[in-house]
Order: sequence, then structure tokens, then C-alpha cells
Amino acid sequence: MPITEWIGKIKKRTVSADAAGRAFFAQNVTSQEANAFLSAYLDDKRYEELAEAVHCGFINKEYNYSDYLTSRAGALDLDARYFHLLLEIARYAGFNDDKLIPLFAACFSALAGTYLGAWKKTAEAYLLNAAYRDFDRVLNLLTEFDPSYETYVVLMQADKKRTEEVLMERLLQGKNVNKTAIRRLLLQHKINVSHLFGADYKTKDVKTREAIVRLALLYKNDAGAAAFLESVKKTEPLGSIRRLIAGKAVGAAKSAPVVWSVGEFEQMMINGGRFTVQEFRDKLDSDPVFYAIALELFFSVYTQDKLAGIVIVHGGKICDLENNETVLPEHSAVGVLHPLELPNQYEFLKRMSIAQPFCQILRPLFIPNAYETSSNVIFRMGGTVISAGVFRKNLKKFGFKLLYGLRDGAFDRAAVFMGDYACVQEFTPTDFSLKSQIVTLGEARFYHANDFISVHGKLYIEGVPTIRTRDLNPRMFSEFVYTLYQAGNVSLK
Repeated sequence: MPITEWIGKIKKRTVSADAAGRAFFAQNVTSQEANAFLSAYLDDKRYEELAEAVHCGFINKEYNYSDYLTSRAGALDLDARYFHLLLEIARYAGFNDDKLIPLFAACFSALAGTYLGAWKKTAEAYLLNAAYRDFDRVLNLLTEFDPSYETYVVLMQADKKRTEEVLMERLLQGKNVNKTAIRRLLLQHKINVSHLFGADYKTKDVKTREAIVRLALLYKNDAGAAAFLESVKKTEPLGSIRRLIAGKAVGAAKSAPVVWSVGEFEQMMINGGRFTVQEFRDKLDSDPVFYAIALELFFSVYTQDKLAGIVIVHGGKICDLENNETVLPEHSAVGVLHPLELPNQYEFLKRMSIAQPFCQILRPLFIPNAYETSSNVIFRMGGTVISAGVFRKNLKKFGFKLLYGLRDGAFDRAAVFMGDYACVQEFTPTDFSLKSQIVTLGEARFYHANDFISVHGKLYIEGVPTIRTRDLNPRMFSEFVYTLYQAGNVSLK
């Protein structure tokens, strides 16, 4: 079949990249045909297919199939050879760098295990060499073709000071630029921006002041940035900027009145919330939903912050475990019993068939082991394999939020918040929009919820210190691990 017919099939998407690559490299093509072949993929941004076609076509050029498989195993230099074969074809077709820059940029955001992903290091080396030769030209090309700013790591290597100046200018004065991506890049490279938080802030125009405040919020865990924000909150005349600083912390409690439900009781047990004795009585008397749920639960009574007993609700009264009405001291507090609090003499409750609205008395418990108490990492989920679809569904079900980092398309961390704390589970980079993917879970770490950075609704945790496992409340540790097991689809039996 003539190469022109193959190119027609590529444009119509009626031929696989494998077949197209083999056909292309099996023939002696003209420069015009090579141009048409590359354009069929590049014009529609089908970069992964083009990379696959080059990989498959290479078999015809240098190897037979068995030699290819033998050489491919562990031969890391082959990926670079495929990349340079593409450059060779492009030069033959009359292309210059401008035509290939979008493909180079796509290599930086490609997932591991893909054809483009295998080219990332080679593409980075190629662009870096080009930036050393002509920084301005590469800067202009990347500005035009990479709005995600992922390829700017190349410019950082070529001329860090110049790149910082360009980014700062765009962040403060630029129009129609991805300022969120720029802020993320500044954070990832730990660029010092403290000079922006000086006394001349007041002399800036409104848009510049807002841009500086947003940048300071990104660095809010830095003492200098925190002091600057506190000062601006008091002196900034524009209400919208003051409100930007006073925005709600991640995981902050809702101010709306509580509508009591099974979930609210479970959350109270997890967070260790407590009622005064009078509040508890009033809710039992005035809220029929509260009363109906309370009938099935165990409650802990605290006196001077020490567990003084366990009570239940029976026949409209507060009773001990033998159904005898009990009078609670007025200075006591009442909480939803967590099984970690259960005294040894009441262990028999776990052996009884008690139906409850949520898993309370039979709740699985997790105690940190010696390794965990001596570090800030837990690895209980490490190596767990789960399909991406099921994992994404579980993350939503159990309240996890995906975290942003190196790239927006693929995620590798998710956080779940409980009270003032959060737990971050790591996993292999995953683009949840793609089908039939497998996710492998890794380490998990704990953080203060207020330390998370939110930019336009996207959460980041770069550069934020972790909490030592031994400093975490035992109840909170157990609940976080319980939630990790549920999200990972791991059996608790």
C-alpha cells in the first residue's frame, strides 16, 4: 500500500500507530511524504500515537522482532535513540523546533510507562541544550506552547535568575497567563519571594497587590509571609483583598447549624467532640432524630477530662449499662464513645450481637507500631494494588481530596481531613480520566489541616512539615488508618 494511503488512514484514525509506524519505516519515503506523515499526528496533537509509531517502526529500521525484544529489555539508551530518530525524520521533512515544541512539552506531563513518558529526560536535555544556545527563543516557544509551565524546569536550569524575573513579572503584571501554574512552579522550586512583602506594597496598583497577597498565601507557612499577611489584613483598604486573606481554612468546621444524622454522630466520635450535660438532655428532649439515633449508641461521660463511666439512652432516660437511670453531674461532659476508650471490664460488649447505626463498639482499632512512632511515615497500605476506577470512587466516598503537584493531569496524593489534622496517602501517578489503569498505594503522612495551601480551589502541600506519628492523638491515628484501609479496599476482617 502506498504511503499516501497509510497517511489517509492515520488522518481518519482507521489504522493503529503500530501498523502505521511499521508501514512508514518499511518504505523509502520522500521528504514530502515524511512531512505529511508527521503532520497527520502533530496537527491533531496525537503525540502519544506518533511516539508509538516511531517505537514500532524502529523494528523495521534496525532490528527484527526477536532482536528488538531482547535489546529493549533494560536498554535505557533505546528511548533516546527513538527520540533522535524522530528528530532525524523531522529534519528530513523540513520541520524546525517550532513544530515539535508542543510534543516536547507533552513529554513532561506524560504518565510513566507511556511512550511519551519515556522521552521526558531526552526532551529535557534537548530543550536545555537549545536554551543554553538561545534562551530568548526557547522562552518564547515555551510561552506559546506550554501554558502549564511544566517545561520551565528547563529554563530554571539554563538561567534561574532570568527565569525567576520573567515569572515574577508575569505573575504581577501579566495578562491571560496561567498564574496558578506560575505560583505552583515558584513553590516547587522554593524560590525566595520575600522581597515582594516589603513596605512598598502599599504603592502598588490593586491587581498587583492582589497578586502579591495570593503569592504570600502560597507561602503562608513562612514566618515572613505570615507576618506580611497579618499586617495587610489590618491595613489593606480594599475589602476583596482582606476577604482573600481571611478565607476559611481547609477542613474548617461549617458554621451552619448541625442537622443531626448518623454521620454527625460518627464524626463526633472520631473528633472526640462533647456535649455539656444540659445540651445532651435538651437534644434528647427536643430532637426526635437525635433521640432515635442515640438509642443505639454508647456514650462516654467525662469528669475533669477523665472517663467517669459509660451510659446509654433507654426509655427516654439516661441509664447505665444495666438500664438503671443515672444522674450525671452537672459539670460533666458527654461524648460518643470511641472503642479505644472502652475500659477492660466492658470488653464483653464487643462479643455481643449489637446492631448499631454505624460501626461503633465493633470498630477496628489501629495502634502505631514501633517503626511508626519513631518516624513520620506509615506504610501500612504500601504495595496495595487497586483499579483506578474503584480507588477514585472510594476517595470520593470517604471524603478524600486530590492534591495538586508536579502536573494537573495526573495525581499522586490525596488527603482526608479530620478535625485539625489531615492524612495524605501517596500512590503511583494516575490520570483518573483514563480507563483500565491500576494504582499502587505507597506511604502516608500526617499534617496540620491549616498548613494546606489552597489556590483557586486546588490544594497543595509542597514544603509543608509533617507531624510526627507519635504526636498524633491515638483516636485520630486509628481513625485515619481505618479510613486508609477503606479507601484502599483492604479487608478489615
